[in-house]
Amino acid sequence: MGSLAAKNVPACLKYFFFGVAVTTLLGGVFLAIVGIAAVAHESLVPTEEFELNPEILRVAGVVLIMLGAAAAALSVFGCLG
Repeated sequence: MGSLAAKNVPACLKYFFFGVAVTTLLGGVFLAIVGIAAVAHESLVPTEEFELNPEILRVAGVVLIMLGAAAAALSVFGCLG
């Protein structure tokens, strides 16, 4: 029949999907950076003022790192696919 190449897709749609993938990549990198900062520099967040347990901050940072890495990986696969 034919290949699965996107030859008949309008160019604006290709650029739209590329823009969504790049935006997702940047968002994922931003989430990972915020998570790394939360884990590495616990003194940046005043836990006493908000009555937070420092362990909760560490877990939240790790979750942000994992979500950011997953979003960045999925966006790279979106650009390649």
